Parts: sequence; structure tokens; C-alpha cells
Amino acid sequence: MMRGIIAVVTGIGLVAAGCQVDTHLTNVAELSAKQMTVRSAPWRGDFRLYSIPPNTKEPLDQVTKPIMIVHLNKGERVGFLRRPDGANVAVAGAQEILVSPGQYTWVMQADAGQTDPVKTTILVVLIVVVVALGVALIVVAVDVGHAVHDIHVSPVGF
Repeated sequence: MMRGIIAVVTGIGLVAAGCQVDTHLTNVAELSAKQMTVRSAPWRGDFRLYSIPPNTKEPLDQVTKPIMIVHLNKGERVGFLRRPDGANVAVAGAQEILVSPGQYTWVMQADAGQTDPVKTTILVVLIVVVVALGVALIVVAVDVGHAVHDIHVSPVGF
């Protein structure tokens, strides 16, 4: 009984805590000859604008320094757009920064402690499925045990 209570309390704590957002550096928007987008910031965190050096294979933070770092809230604008006069600008929240021709990227580092609702939902569904399967196996085992117990073997030929 005590194990069941501990399992339930642990499960509730795990679901209440949820799955946290990944805080590793992630590209969120690029400016290139083919691509230019503005999107909503997926999480609250620091957004770093980099100029991408040609033929770069290493992570940007090891090759070059960011042009700027902006802290944005989830849902604020981040990306690149072209003004009516043809100028390219990097967008971060209400800020617009003129950028010269070239390739650029916004890299996000989400603030720690944010709960990812998609990962948390997957976790909850997984827990429910595992518990349901466990309960079903126990019910089947108990039914089989009762059926075996109820079978009476009578001696043959006596």
C-alpha cells in the first residue's frame, strides 16, 4: 500500500513539475539570399544576432561574437524583414537593426525553468499508458490465477 502511495505522489510531482525547455543554443531565424522570416519567439530568453561567416562548420559562438544580444519574452517578434526601401533589418521585439548584405541568424538560449507543454503532455500520456497497461496485466494475472485455482482435476480411472 505504501509503495502505491509513493508511486502516486511521485507521479503527481513529476507531472506538476513538467518537462523543462531546452536551454541549449537554437537557431530561430535566418537571413540569406533565399530566406527572410519574422516569427514569434518560442520561449523567453536571450536572442543573439550573428553574422554568419562564409564556410562556417563550427558553432557560431566559437567562431564569432554576436552583433547584439536581446532578452525577449515568449511571443515577441524575432527574425528578419525587408523594408519598403529595400533595406534588410533584423527584428527583435520592438527593435529593428539595419544589417548589411550577407547571411545572418538569430540564436536563442531559452531561460531555464520554463515548462514545455508539448513535452509535458507527452510525459503525461506515457505515464497514463504505462499505468493502464500495468493495471490490465494485474487484472489478467488475477483472473488467470482464479481460473487455475477453480479448475478441479479429478483422477482418471479410479
